[in-house]
Amino acid sequence: MVWTAGNDDPRLLESRKFRGEGALKVWLAGIVTRYGRSNIRVSCPASLEADDWLTVLLEESIGPIAPSVGPSQA
Repeated sequence: MVWTAGNDDPRLLESRKFRGEGALKVWLAGIVTRYGRSNIRVSCPASLEADDWLTVLLEESIGPIAPSVGPSQA
């Protein structure tokens, strides 16, 4: 999921599922082009945050990943 950044009420920009790295990179490049890197943030569930490869790919493409928020933190 990709959200707006920089305000107290973030809005969902886009959300998709991917089967391959190539498709994910193309989509992320389009997101960065469309919204600007500083205007978006990435939110991943804890299970995806544990995937070092995915974390690196996302941080290289979009920037820092927002920490996951558990049910007790929401």
